[in-house]
This record gives sequence, C-alpha cells and structure tokens, in this order.
Amino acid sequence: MQRNYLITGADTGFAAHFAARCLASAGSRVFYWMEKRDSSAQARFSELVATAVQESGSDDGTTERLLALGGDSESGPLTVPSGTKIDEVWHFAGGLAGEGKRCGGLAEVLDSFSKTGADRFNFIGPAFGGRALEQQARKHCDERKIAFRAFRTSLIALGAGGLADEDANDFLHFLVSLFVYKTEIDERLAEYFDIQALRLTAGPDTRINLLGAREAAELLHAIAEQAPEANEFYIGNPEDMLLKEFCERCGMVYGLSLLATLDQGKLNAVDQLFQSRIGFFRGYLDSTEKFPWQAAWQIAGLPEDRARYDEDAQVAVLESILEAQRTERDAECERVNELQNLEPKTIDSGGSPLSYYVVGGDGPPVVLLNALAQGMYYWYRLIDRLMRHHKVVFWEPRGTVEPDRPFGLDDQLADLEAIVREEGFEKFHIVAWCTGPKVAVKFCRKYPEMVPSMVFLNTSFKYAGESEEFGELGADYEHNLASLCTVLNSQPNMSKSMMQSLQANFEVNPDNVLKITDSQLFANSVLALMPPEL
Repeated sequence: MQRNYLITGADTGFAAHFAARCLASAGSRVFYWMEKRDSSAQARFSELVATAVQESGSDDGTTERLLALGGDSESGPLTVPSGTKIDEVWHFAGGLAGEGKRCGGLAEVLDSFSKTGADRFNFIGPAFGGRALEQQARKHCDERKIAFRAFRTSLIALGAGGLADEDANDFLHFLVSLFVYKTEIDERLAEYFDIQALRLTAGPDTRINLLGAREAAELLHAIAEQAPEANEFYIGNPEDMLLKEFCERCGMVYGLSLLATLDQGKLNAVDQLFQSRIGFFRGYLDSTEKFPWQAAWQIAGLPEDRARYDEDAQVAVLESILEAQRTERDAECERVNELQNLEPKTIDSGGSPLSYYVVGGDGPPVVLLNALAQGMYYWYRLIDRLMRHHKVVFWEPRGTVEPDRPFGLDDQLADLEAIVREEGFEKFHIVAWCTGPKVAVKFCRKYPEMVPSMVFLNTSFKYAGESEEFGELGADYEHNLASLCTVLNSQPNMSKSMMQSLQANFEVNPDNVLKITDSQLFANSVLALMPPEL
C-alpha cells in the first residue's frame, strides 16, 4: 500500500533501516527530519538508507523517494510540502546515553505535528531506564488527543555506518566508549591490557537482549501494517544472551579481556573510570523487569528465528565496527598533525604583534584560553572535534617570552578583546585551562552579554578573602606559588635553585610502572602516566 512516512529523531542508523523497509513498499515515500540536519548529516542519512536498501535486496531506485525536510540547515523548520499528507510519523528517540539532550528535538517534532496531517504519533525508545522522553511525548499527545503508540526496544545492534551518530545508539556508544578508552590506556602503557583485564560490575548470570537493526525495523513495519488496537509493544530478540558471552566476543575483537564481576573490591582505578564512561549501559544490566519480547513477533506474524543473532554474526559486526573505528582514528591523527602547520593571523595588540589561529566553519564561535607557557598541542584533539560544528579561535598566551615587558592579567584581557574585535564576534563560548579561566572571568564580568557559556579545566584561582561560598575557588597551586614568591622576594639568591626545581621532570617512568605487582597501585600509576605524544 502506498503511504507517506515522516521519520524524525536522533537514532539515524535505526531510522535508516526503517526507512529502507518503508521504501520497499511500491510507491511509498519517506520524508525525514532528523535532529542533525546540516547538509553533511542529510547526505550521511541518505547513504545509510541506500546501504540498508542494498542489504535488503530492494531496487536501488527506491531512494529517489527519500526526501529531506527543512532544507540543509539545523534550524530549518519541519514543513511538509504543500498538498502532501503524511500518513505515519515515526520518531526514533535514541538510547539511554545522552537522553536528556534530546528533549528539545522531540519538542520541536511534537509542536509541528499538526502540520503533517497524520493522526498517530509512533515513538521508538528504549524499554529500559526511566522512559522520560516517552512520557513527555505521551503527555503531549494525550493533551491534544493525538493517538500515541510506543515501541520499547531492547539493545539495537547497528553496523559501522551509524558510528557518526553513536551517541544516539547505545550498542554503538558502548563500543565507541570501549575503543576510545582502550586507546587512551594503550597510549599511556601499551602492555596494560596484556597484564590486566578490564572489569565492569555485573553478575555471572546477567543477561542482555540484542536485536539487529534490520530485523527490528522489519518488526516495526509489520506491526504497523497489522494495525492492532494495542498501543505498546516491546521490540527485542525472543532470546536473551549472557553478558559474559557478549563480553568475550568484544574482548576477542578489541584485544583485551573484558570481565563482569559483582565484587567491587576487584575494580581498580582503570575499571572504575571505565564504569563512569558507560554509566548509561547500566540501564540494560541492572533492570530486573521481564519484557514480553515474543509478543511483538506473534502480533507481526513473523517467525522468531529471524531475530537470530549468533556468535559469527556478532563477531562480523564487531570486526567491521572496529575497522571503521581504526580508520577514523587514523584520519583524526592526520587532521591533528595538520593543525600544527596552520598559518596564523597577526594583529596589533598594545603596540606589539599578536598571532592567533582560526579554524572550523560557520558554527557558534568557541575561544580557547590556554594556560601560560603551555603549547597548543594539548588542545589539538579537542580542536579537531570542536571545529566540525564551531569556529574555533586559539593562540599562545603572551607573557612568558613575548613581549619583553611586564605582561599581566589586564594585558591578557586586552589580547582577548583585540582578537574578538578583529573577528567581529558578538557572542562566543569560552573553554579555558589553568590560568585561562582568570582571563575568562575578567572578560565575562566586563562583557556578560557576550559569553553564553564557559567551561573551565583545572582552574587556577586565588581567593584572598575568607568565605565558605568562594573559599574553595582558591587553588593550592596559586597559594603555594604565592608563598614561593614571598620567599624569593626576601631571598632573591634562591631564584636559581627555585627555577631548577620548577623545571624538574617529575613524570612517572613506564618501566618502573611495569614492575608494580599490586593491581590497585598499578592502575593508579598507569593513569598518572602522560601519553608520549603529549
């Protein structure tokens, strides 16, 4: 039957499989209005649908019936073409990771629902967790007498194509967290995972439910065609799997031992940090609720063996994802290296030349305020990520080498003012490290309307007064440095030895770390290591 579908939401990978299934119906059209709507995101979604269509064996020409709404702008409104009536609206909300960030996108869709002509809102979200987005959508629909249908999913397994939007799919988000974390530890000590396993908190009999995205999309479509009276469905695999089996396959592919344990005492600092990275995943591990996964297959009239996701299939998907992650990592390293060869802009500030760098596109500007006497190479990976959606401005703070005159906080502020004036920024965000936040606060107090947000890392403030509210802002670094300066002021002959102490290298030696036999101390020492490239 010919129908017009509107697909919205954040989980582009899952949505692409559903779009492919809808396009398989002769003459049906799919309009999409995803949360990421710039031209590159639209092109990526179109490619994901084309790949899903090809995998399903459908005619390649079906993608001509895939149409984007809202132009190629993030702010483009949800506007249905004149004379077009949408038959079904499907919102793919995404998983538990970053759920709180997606309230705005859902609200936009709900506010524009009346423009579509549809009479039912289909919501696809996780069966686990608090279901906050589902409750928001249901409340909105109930108040406006819009028919509401919820599809609550298990862990939906996507392939490598969905990595660009991994924050909306918990299966990919877990694997990205694992890859990134292992890479970070390997950079500190390559032998760590040869010696230690990586542990997460879960019992030996903990089970997870994993369903492939194509099979899940087929199940959604079949239920929609049956149009049953029920308005709640649980989309998952009729058979759970043991978490330890999934961990074994992940470990085999990613090159480490990934273990589940209920003994908190066995978790060292490396394990605990990993736990904090995958907090969202606990929703799948801690749930004691039993979901009726089989019922949806019976309603849809589909054989349950279609959901089969055996070891070979899982390993093949994991290997393809790891290959894509390595490719992206190599590309990131190349981009980071290229940042070191940028040509600076040079302007006059206070009668002397000031050089700075500008990268990125036309997105909201972000100004990076570095620590005194620290190179920009510490920032390059962050810059690489920020510049995809922002214009990023950064420079080496003056005052330690150039100019050859006393250069204080007011001069640092004047440099920031000069650069902002040159770039013509009316508003910009600030990210600042160590001494940088001092400049940020001084600027923000002077021009509060220009700075919508500030992010500080390891701030270095000195608070001279006595206050329970502000006293904690004072950094030990500042107080200790003030004491040293007081000593030097009275005993200048100590300056040479003091400089030698400040320039001493206190980095931990990796060879010495490898000799540590205590697991807890070993993990702490590894985290204290500085990656060689930094």
